[in-house]
Amino acid sequence: MERRTTAMSYYLTSALGLQSLEIKKVNQTKKEIQVWVKQRRKTADCPACGKRTKKLHDYLPENKIRHLKIGQRVVYLLVKKRRFTCEKCDKTFTEKIPGLRKYSQTTNLGKLSTLLQLKDRSFSAAGKYSQVSYHTQARWLTTKLGKMLNNWEKEINQKKDEIAIGIDEISFSGHDMLLTLTNLTDHLIKGIFPNNSK
Repeated sequence: MERRTTAMSYYLTSALGLQSLEIKKVNQTKKEIQVWVKQRRKTADCPACGKRTKKLHDYLPENKIRHLKIGQRVVYLLVKKRRFTCEKCDKTFTEKIPGLRKYSQTTNLGKLSTLLQLKDRSFSAAGKYSQVSYHTQARWLTTKLGKMLNNWEKEINQKKDEIAIGIDEISFSGHDMLLTLTNLTDHLIKGIFPNNSK
């Protein structure tokens, strides 16, 4: 029985992309799947001096973090982050959870799965499926594209004789018009700008 439970836990953590975490409990409702998780590691690395410590200080209140959408239900991770005290420099710090940026209420994998919906549908359709607002999707997309936007280093280094550039005016689900600048030769979005023309 113990081996079967361990195998199920392994497959569940793999399916949800949570390999570095341990699943403690799962609860399902009509609208969501709640997964209580904790770090597998018993230690944490001090951000100040880099020394590994196992000296536990306390726990933060439980945090509910949006993860993925499975079918019609959203998966939420419930986690109590631990706070450690470094045994070398005496700094108290909060552990980092892999795949979750500081202060974020959605995992990196959750953001990526939402943005992948934009490959073949509008912001409006993706938003209805993922239950994420247009403005949040736009913010995540801009952050994800980050270094690619307005960066022509790749094109300059390739030293091609010609590069086709496209400029298009797009309205996402009835919101303000945006201008997109695209490298048509390599099929890359290079810029998204507000359209100030009336």
